[in-house]
Amino acid sequence: MIELGAHVLAVNSATDMPSEIGRRNLDNLKNYCDVIEYTPSVAVRKKMMRIGLKYTGDLSFPEHLAIWGIPTRIACKFKVPLVVWGEQPQREYATPRGVVPATRLDGDWVAQFGGHLGLRLTDIVGMEGITKRDLDVFRFPEKEELEKVDVQGIWLGDYIDWDGWKNAFISQQYGFECLPHPVETSLANYENLDNHVTILRDWLRYLKYGYTRGTDIACNHIRRGRLSREEGLKLEESTITFPATSIGKPIEEVLDYIGITKEQFLQECEKWKTKD
Repeated sequence: MIELGAHVLAVNSATDMPSEIGRRNLDNLKNYCDVIEYTPSVAVRKKMMRIGLKYTGDLSFPEHLAIWGIPTRIACKFKVPLVVWGEQPQREYATPRGVVPATRLDGDWVAQFGGHLGLRLTDIVGMEGITKRDLDVFRFPEKEELEKVDVQGIWLGDYIDWDGWKNAFISQQYGFECLPHPVETSLANYENLDNHVTILRDWLRYLKYGYTRGTDIACNHIRRGRLSREEGLKLEESTITFPATSIGKPIEEVLDYIGITKEQFLQECEKWKTKD
Protein backbone atom coordinates (compact mmCIF):
# COMPACT_ATOMS: atom_id res chain seq x y z
CA MET A 1 0.00 0.00 0.00
CA ILE A 2 2.90 2.35 0.70
CA GLU A 3 4.29 1.58 -2.77
CA LEU A 4 0.89 2.52 -4.21
CA GLY A 5 1.18 5.92 -2.57
CA ALA A 6 -1.00 5.41 0.50
CA HIS A 7 -0.20 7.24 3.73
CA VAL A 8 -0.46 4.26 6.06
CA LEU A 9 -1.34 4.46 9.73
CA ALA A 10 -0.97 1.04 11.35
CA VAL A 11 -3.23 0.57 14.37
CA ASN A 12 -2.22 -2.18 16.77
CA SER A 13 -4.68 -3.53 19.28
CA ALA A 14 -2.35 -4.85 21.97
CA THR A 15 -2.68 -8.60 22.18
CA ASP A 16 -3.14 -11.14 25.00
CA MET A 17 0.16 -11.98 26.74
CA PRO A 18 2.47 -10.53 24.07
CA SER A 19 5.54 -12.51 23.03
CA GLU A 20 9.06 -11.17 22.64
CA ILE A 21 9.19 -11.93 18.91
CA GLY A 22 5.82 -10.23 18.47
CA ARG A 23 7.18 -7.13 20.21
CA ARG A 24 10.20 -7.02 17.91
CA ASN A 25 8.05 -7.41 14.80
CA LEU A 26 5.75 -4.60 15.86
CA ASP A 27 8.69 -2.32 16.59
CA ASN A 28 10.13 -3.15 13.16
CA LEU A 29 6.89 -1.98 11.52
CA LYS A 30 7.60 1.51 12.83
CA ASN A 31 10.45 1.77 10.35
CA TYR A 32 7.93 1.94 7.50
CA CYS A 33 4.79 3.74 8.67
CA ASP A 34 3.09 5.58 11.50
CA VAL A 35 1.91 3.24 14.27
CA ILE A 36 -0.65 3.67 17.03
CA GLU A 37 -0.60 1.05 19.79
CA TYR A 38 -3.78 0.84 21.85
CA THR A 39 -3.74 -1.28 25.00
CA PRO A 40 -7.10 -1.94 26.69
CA SER A 41 -7.01 -2.74 30.40
CA VAL A 42 -5.04 -5.96 30.85
CA ALA A 43 -7.11 -6.80 33.94
CA VAL A 44 -10.35 -6.52 31.96
CA ARG A 45 -8.94 -8.61 29.11
CA LYS A 46 -7.96 -11.41 31.50
CA LYS A 47 -11.51 -11.45 32.83
CA MET A 48 -12.86 -11.55 29.27
CA MET A 49 -10.53 -14.45 28.43
CA ARG A 50 -11.87 -16.46 31.35
CA ILE A 51 -15.46 -15.58 30.40
CA GLY A 52 -14.80 -16.48 26.78
CA LEU A 53 -13.40 -19.85 27.84
CA LYS A 54 -16.39 -20.59 30.05
CA TYR A 55 -19.19 -19.52 27.70
CA THR A 56 -17.76 -19.98 24.18
CA GLY A 57 -14.78 -22.30 24.58
CA ASP A 58 -12.57 -19.55 23.15
CA LEU A 59 -9.89 -17.84 25.24
CA SER A 60 -9.35 -15.26 22.50
CA PHE A 61 -12.83 -13.75 22.80
CA PRO A 62 -11.50 -10.24 23.62
CA GLU A 63 -8.87 -10.60 20.90
CA HIS A 64 -11.50 -11.09 18.20
CA LEU A 65 -13.48 -8.05 19.32
CA ALA A 66 -10.42 -5.80 19.59
CA ILE A 67 -9.04 -6.71 16.15
CA TRP A 68 -12.16 -5.43 14.40
CA GLY A 69 -13.33 -2.76 16.81
CA ILE A 70 -10.26 -0.78 17.84
CA PRO A 71 -8.84 0.08 14.37
CA THR A 72 -12.32 1.10 13.20
CA ARG A 73 -12.90 3.27 16.27
CA ILE A 74 -9.53 4.96 15.67
CA ALA A 75 -10.54 5.54 12.03
CA CYS A 76 -13.74 7.24 13.18
CA LYS A 77 -11.81 9.33 15.71
CA PHE A 78 -9.27 10.63 13.19
CA LYS A 79 -11.60 10.64 10.17
CA VAL A 80 -9.61 8.02 8.25
CA PRO A 81 -11.86 6.86 5.40
CA LEU A 82 -10.37 3.41 4.72
CA VAL A 83 -9.55 0.57 7.12
CA VAL A 84 -7.67 -2.36 5.60
CA TRP A 85 -7.19 -5.83 7.10
CA GLY A 86 -5.10 -8.64 5.59
CA GLU A 87 -6.68 -11.88 4.42
CA GLN A 88 -10.43 -12.22 4.05
CA PRO A 89 -10.92 -15.17 6.43
CA GLN A 90 -13.98 -16.54 4.63
CA ARG A 91 -11.99 -16.84 1.40
CA GLU A 92 -8.73 -17.96 2.98
CA TYR A 93 -10.18 -20.62 5.29
CA ALA A 94 -13.90 -21.40 5.13
CA THR A 95 -17.42 -20.02 5.16
CA PRO A 96 -20.79 -21.71 5.88
CA ARG A 97 -22.56 -23.32 2.94
CA GLY A 98 -24.64 -20.83 1.00
CA VAL A 99 -22.82 -17.80 2.46
CA VAL A 100 -21.09 -15.55 -0.07
CA PRO A 101 -17.88 -14.08 1.41
CA ALA A 102 -18.27 -10.39 2.18
CA THR A 103 -16.35 -7.67 0.37
CA ARG A 104 -16.96 -5.00 3.03
CA LEU A 105 -16.40 -5.25 6.75
CA ASP A 106 -19.20 -3.70 8.79
CA GLY A 107 -20.99 -4.22 12.08
CA ASP A 108 -23.30 -6.90 10.72
CA TRP A 109 -20.36 -8.97 9.44
CA VAL A 110 -18.50 -8.62 12.75
CA ALA A 111 -21.57 -9.67 14.74
CA GLN A 112 -22.06 -12.80 12.63
CA PHE A 113 -18.54 -13.84 11.66
CA GLY A 114 -16.17 -11.76 13.79
CA GLY A 115 -15.69 -14.14 16.70
CA HIS A 116 -18.57 -13.24 19.04
CA LEU A 117 -19.69 -16.89 19.00
CA GLY A 118 -23.12 -15.89 20.27
CA LEU A 119 -21.76 -13.97 23.26
CA ARG A 120 -22.61 -10.27 23.14
CA LEU A 121 -20.85 -7.52 25.05
CA THR A 122 -24.12 -6.73 26.81
CA ASP A 123 -24.20 -10.33 28.07
CA ILE A 124 -21.00 -10.02 30.07
CA VAL A 125 -21.68 -6.73 31.87
CA GLY A 126 -21.52 -7.57 35.58
CA MET A 127 -19.52 -10.77 35.11
CA GLU A 128 -16.34 -10.68 37.23
CA GLY A 129 -17.15 -7.04 38.02
CA ILE A 130 -16.95 -5.88 34.37
CA THR A 131 -18.78 -2.62 33.67
CA LYS A 132 -20.32 -1.30 30.45
CA ARG A 133 -17.64 1.37 30.35
CA ASP A 134 -14.91 -1.31 30.52
CA LEU A 135 -16.29 -2.77 27.29
CA ASP A 136 -16.76 0.41 25.25
CA VAL A 137 -13.36 0.06 23.58
CA PHE A 138 -14.28 -3.42 22.29
CA ARG A 139 -17.53 -2.23 20.73
CA PHE A 140 -17.61 -1.98 16.95
CA PRO A 141 -18.80 1.52 15.93
CA GLU A 142 -22.48 1.95 15.16
CA LYS A 143 -23.56 2.42 11.55
CA GLU A 144 -24.27 6.10 12.20
CA GLU A 145 -20.72 6.63 13.50
CA LEU A 146 -19.23 5.04 10.36
CA GLU A 147 -21.49 6.99 8.00
CA LYS A 148 -20.66 10.28 9.71
CA VAL A 149 -17.05 10.09 8.45
CA ASP A 150 -17.72 7.58 5.62
CA VAL A 151 -15.38 4.89 7.01
CA GLN A 152 -15.12 1.79 4.80
CA GLY A 153 -13.59 -1.54 5.87
CA ILE A 154 -12.02 -3.91 3.31
CA TRP A 155 -9.64 -6.88 3.15
CA LEU A 156 -6.40 -6.58 1.18
CA GLY A 157 -6.79 -10.22 0.19
CA ASP A 158 -9.69 -9.24 -2.06
CA TYR A 159 -7.35 -7.13 -4.17
CA ILE A 160 -4.06 -9.05 -4.27
CA ASP A 161 -3.14 -12.72 -4.42
CA TRP A 162 -2.98 -13.23 -0.66
CA ASP A 163 -0.67 -16.07 0.38
CA GLY A 164 0.64 -16.09 3.96
CA TRP A 165 3.57 -18.32 3.05
CA LYS A 166 4.75 -16.00 0.26
CA ASN A 167 3.97 -12.93 2.36
CA ALA A 168 6.37 -14.22 5.02
CA PHE A 169 9.23 -14.33 2.52
CA ILE A 170 8.47 -10.79 1.37
CA SER A 171 8.12 -9.52 4.95
CA GLN A 172 11.47 -10.99 6.01
CA GLN A 173 13.15 -8.79 3.41
CA TYR A 174 11.89 -5.85 5.48
CA GLY A 175 12.97 -7.12 8.90
CA PHE A 176 10.09 -9.39 9.88
CA GLU A 177 11.18 -12.30 12.12
CA CYS A 178 9.93 -15.87 11.86
CA LEU A 179 10.66 -18.71 14.25
CA PRO A 180 13.27 -21.34 13.29
CA HIS A 181 10.55 -23.98 13.72
CA PRO A 182 6.75 -24.23 13.38
CA VAL A 183 4.56 -22.76 16.10
CA GLU A 184 3.16 -25.42 18.42
CA THR A 185 0.03 -27.19 17.02
CA SER A 186 0.71 -25.56 13.63
CA LEU A 187 2.78 -26.12 10.50
CA ALA A 188 3.83 -22.48 10.07
CA ASN A 189 6.67 -20.50 11.61
CA TYR A 190 5.45 -17.13 10.31
CA GLU A 191 2.04 -16.57 11.95
CA ASN A 192 0.45 -16.55 15.41
CA LEU A 193 3.77 -15.26 16.73
CA ASP A 194 2.50 -12.23 18.61
CA ASN A 195 1.13 -13.81 21.78
CA HIS A 196 1.23 -16.92 23.95
CA VAL A 197 -2.55 -17.45 24.26
CA THR A 198 -3.56 -18.24 20.67
CA ILE A 199 -2.07 -21.73 20.76
CA LEU A 200 -4.39 -22.71 23.62
CA ARG A 201 -7.29 -21.24 21.69
CA ASP A 202 -6.34 -23.36 18.68
CA TRP A 203 -6.18 -26.48 20.86
CA LEU A 204 -9.73 -25.81 22.06
CA ARG A 205 -10.84 -25.40 18.47
CA TYR A 206 -9.41 -28.83 17.68
CA LEU A 207 -11.38 -30.39 20.55
CA LYS A 208 -14.59 -28.71 19.39
CA TYR A 209 -14.34 -29.13 15.63
CA GLY A 210 -11.72 -31.82 14.99
CA TYR A 211 -9.13 -29.83 13.07
CA THR A 212 -6.02 -27.90 14.09
CA ARG A 213 -4.26 -24.78 12.94
CA GLY A 214 -1.98 -27.22 11.17
CA THR A 215 -5.02 -28.36 9.16
CA ASP A 216 -5.59 -24.76 8.00
CA ILE A 217 -1.98 -24.40 6.89
CA ALA A 218 -1.91 -27.79 5.17
CA CYS A 219 -5.15 -26.98 3.30
CA ASN A 220 -3.69 -23.67 2.11
CA HIS A 221 -0.63 -25.47 0.74
CA ILE A 222 -2.77 -28.19 -0.88
CA ARG A 223 -5.00 -25.65 -2.63
CA ARG A 224 -1.92 -23.86 -3.96
CA GLY A 225 -0.32 -27.08 -5.18
CA ARG A 226 2.58 -27.17 -2.72
CA LEU A 227 1.41 -30.37 -0.98
CA SER A 228 -0.64 -33.38 -1.98
CA ARG A 229 -3.65 -34.22 0.17
CA GLU A 230 -1.87 -37.34 1.44
CA GLU A 231 1.17 -35.27 2.46
CA GLY A 232 -1.08 -32.72 4.13
CA LEU A 233 -2.90 -35.37 6.18
CA LYS A 234 0.38 -36.86 7.35
CA LEU A 235 1.73 -33.46 8.39
CA GLU A 236 -1.53 -32.59 10.14
CA GLU A 237 -1.19 -35.64 12.37
CA SER A 238 1.98 -34.16 13.87
CA THR A 239 0.00 -31.17 15.18
CA ILE A 240 -2.59 -33.18 17.12
CA THR A 241 -0.98 -33.15 20.55
CA PHE A 242 -1.61 -31.04 23.63
CA PRO A 243 1.01 -28.25 23.64
CA ALA A 244 3.46 -28.32 26.52
CA THR A 245 4.71 -24.87 25.51
CA SER A 246 3.51 -21.83 23.60
CA ILE A 247 6.25 -20.08 21.59
CA GLY A 248 8.66 -21.62 24.06
CA LYS A 249 6.83 -20.56 27.24
CA PRO A 250 5.51 -23.37 29.50
CA ILE A 251 1.74 -23.73 29.21
CA GLU A 252 1.44 -23.52 33.00
CA GLU A 253 2.88 -19.98 32.88
CA VAL A 254 0.42 -18.96 30.17
CA LEU A 255 -2.52 -20.27 32.17
CA ASP A 256 -1.22 -18.59 35.33
CA TYR A 257 -1.19 -15.28 33.42
CA ILE A 258 -4.85 -15.81 32.51
CA GLY A 259 -5.66 -16.69 36.12
CA ILE A 260 -6.53 -20.38 35.88
CA THR A 261 -4.70 -23.60 36.64
CA LYS A 262 -3.86 -26.33 34.17
CA GLU A 263 -6.37 -28.60 35.91
CA GLN A 264 -9.12 -25.99 35.52
CA PHE A 265 -8.25 -25.53 31.86
CA LEU A 266 -8.35 -29.27 31.17
CA GLN A 267 -11.76 -29.47 32.87
CA GLU A 268 -13.03 -26.75 30.51
CA CYS A 269 -11.53 -28.68 27.60
CA GLU A 270 -13.59 -31.74 28.57
CA LYS A 271 -16.72 -29.61 28.56
CA TRP A 272 -16.13 -28.44 24.99
CA LYS A 273 -14.81 -31.70 23.55
CA THR A 274 -16.85 -33.27 20.74
CA LYS A 275 -17.07 -36.86 21.95
CA ASP A 276 -17.46 -38.48 18.54
